[in-house]
Amino acid sequence: SDSDGEAGDDEDLPLYEGDPLASPAVPKAASTSPRYVVIMCSLFIFMVELSMYVTDPALQMIMEDVACHNHFPDHKIGDFKTEDARCKDAAVQGTLAMSRSWMMWATMFVPLLVQIPYGIVADNYGRRLVLFLGLLGNLLGSCWTVIVLLNPTVFSIWYLVLSAVPNLIGGGGSVIIAMVWTILTDAIVPEKRTTLFYQMHAMMLILSTIFRPIAGWMLSINPWLSMWTGLGSLALSTALTLLIPETLHLAQSSNGQQAHGHASHFPPLGPKKSVIRTAWETASKDALRVWQLLQNSKNLYPLILGMAFYTPIHTGFEMNMLQYVTARFEWDWSKATYFMTIPKITSVIVLLVILPAITWIINRRLHLDILTRDLYFARGSIICIVVGNALTVVSATPWMLAISLIALGFGNGLLPQVRAILASQVEAHALATVNTAIASVETMVGLVGTPSLGWLLSKGIALGGFWMGLPYLATTGCAIASAVAIFMFR
Repeated sequence: SDSDGEAGDDEDLPLYEGDPLASPAVPKAASTSPRYVVIMCSLFIFMVELSMYVTDPALQMIMEDVACHNHFPDHKIGDFKTEDARCKDAAVQGTLAMSRSWMMWATMFVPLLVQIPYGIVADNYGRRLVLFLGLLGNLLGSCWTVIVLLNPTVFSIWYLVLSAVPNLIGGGGSVIIAMVWTILTDAIVPEKRTTLFYQMHAMMLILSTIFRPIAGWMLSINPWLSMWTGLGSLALSTALTLLIPETLHLAQSSNGQQAHGHASHFPPLGPKKSVIRTAWETASKDALRVWQLLQNSKNLYPLILGMAFYTPIHTGFEMNMLQYVTARFEWDWSKATYFMTIPKITSVIVLLVILPAITWIINRRLHLDILTRDLYFARGSIICIVVGNALTVVSATPWMLAISLIALGFGNGLLPQVRAILASQVEAHALATVNTAIASVETMVGLVGTPSLGWLLSKGIALGGFWMGLPYLATTGCAIASAVAIFMFR
């Protein structure tokens, strides 16, 4: 009967209107201004960068202080005005290097369990939700870090490894980065993306150039001033994510999809199906979709491989270089922080002056298509990175290390260049999934590379002399492998 038919149809509907497993109703913004998206993302990046760059040197300084007390009990914890030469002892620096390495390892491993699912959530429910959850998890982890460091007699610095656990909420830093780039890609037309990516990357480098001297100044007063400033900035950036426009509907409309989302992707929840079974079916279809997506994108494998090999290079620089400088030249943390502005200043000049000038010449004289141009830029950048890492290995004096840092600065355009190429090769509705899949590959490489680089730094400091550059001998090998992969892309 008609009534039976209607009842049967009703069984395929969600149990209730707010059912979380039902197909999401993606917000239909009447008009999402690309300029507003860029402004809000820029403000968000400003707050996150402030938190990161003022916190990291302070974190290393406080961890060194605690490790120094553990090795030399008569060392007074918290007396940052008095320098204790014993804190530069190989045993103390080895403890610092390994504890930071395993802390970074945990930060990579824990989110790996949830990164791809959060990418799928972003492609179906929205980017802003995942971005907010990622920042919330980061904020909770930072709060735990502060609690441990405030109670050094209660907690060992090894308890800092547990700060990664809250990253199960949102997927951690890799997902946060992927979401920001995905939001920008959604809002900006393809022909303007490369320029925007350069500008955003340059802005991040400008901010790091500004914030590093500020961090150095704060360290000269008290590292806890930096820690509290960073924590407050992270809390503000978490709240700021709620003001960033949702852009999922832009990606869907650009692929000719309806604005209400991928309705067919989610199985209907009938009365005979349990929530667990429905969730399992959804997860299975999601996994199959990711696998099919990667299978259909084999031409991107060289780029993905190149970014994977670049991961330990980037990680080794951000994680170890500051400690390497303080240990190699026996500088205090404040002076080393000032010194580390060299590659950032170089990168800003390259991204805002040199690359735009070369782009203008190419467009006027050679008339290359955008993809070919970006590929040549990426190849040039990775060559600079190879040279910079090789020079770091043999840099026995500050001026030699400065030259190597300048070379590394010339290669800092690699990430926006590769991201622009990837964005041009992937359909918009699958972009967040691909970005988080790439982030997962990078994370898996980082899980091996991070503790290895920490051990090499610890061993190099113990051996002294030329061998202090041991971790950068390894990153030189990674840079060569990354260069081979990027040159293989056609």
